[in-house]
Amino acid sequence: MDLRALRSAIHRGDAEAVVSVVASAPWDGRLQLVGDALVMAVERRQPGAEELARRCAEAGRERGWDGDEELAEGLERALVGRTDPLKPLPVDLELLSDVLEQGLGEDPGRLDVTTGEVWPASAIEYAFDAGTGEAARLSEPDRWVTIEPEGSDEAYRDMVLFVTTVSEPDTAAVLGRALGARARSDVSGTALGAIRTSSSGGTSSATNGAGAGRERGSPSTATAP
Repeated sequence: MDLRALRSAIHRGDAEAVVSVVASAPWDGRLQLVGDALVMAVERRQPGAEELARRCAEAGRERGWDGDEELAEGLERALVGRTDPLKPLPVDLELLSDVLEQGLGEDPGRLDVTTGEVWPASAIEYAFDAGTGEAARLSEPDRWVTIEPEGSDEAYRDMVLFVTTVSEPDTAAVLGRALGARARSDVSGTALGAIRTSSSGGTSSATNGAGAGRERGSPSTATAP
């Protein structure tokens, strides 16, 4: 499958080209990219898109990697004419990450589900102590989602596991060296092995063979215990 042509068609919003590229060759395990493209083509009612979307959803469920079930559900929503039920919000992901990575037991932050604003605990405390106009907004319970600090370990494990899905040796090596400098004993042996191998300039078993060309989804067996 011509991945460059598919990405170009997605960027242009060209549903006809998406169907043409996807139908022209095997997908080579690129279900996430293909599925995202087909959602757009189905929503634009492009002839041929629905049958391809059904095949992609079935293939995702059969493969069963992380993210494949969500992909299948997204394709099925598009097929029955329902858009994603979640409202898109412009969230500051860096600030959200900062709040999540506060130490366990720290005061929680909040996410405003109407605006996407992220409020750290310090800002919430100041608003109430100073009696600002924001205090009333912060008192509306249905407007906020509590963000409980999780510490940085989970985020670090996610980065470690991501390295095991990178098929390009040079990229994997750079990421492996960056993460290997602070590797922790609570990370799975498989993931650490991939980092050590990447750091030494080689590639791990997770980046060869069946793992080559891996995308956003990854085998569930690769997750940390």
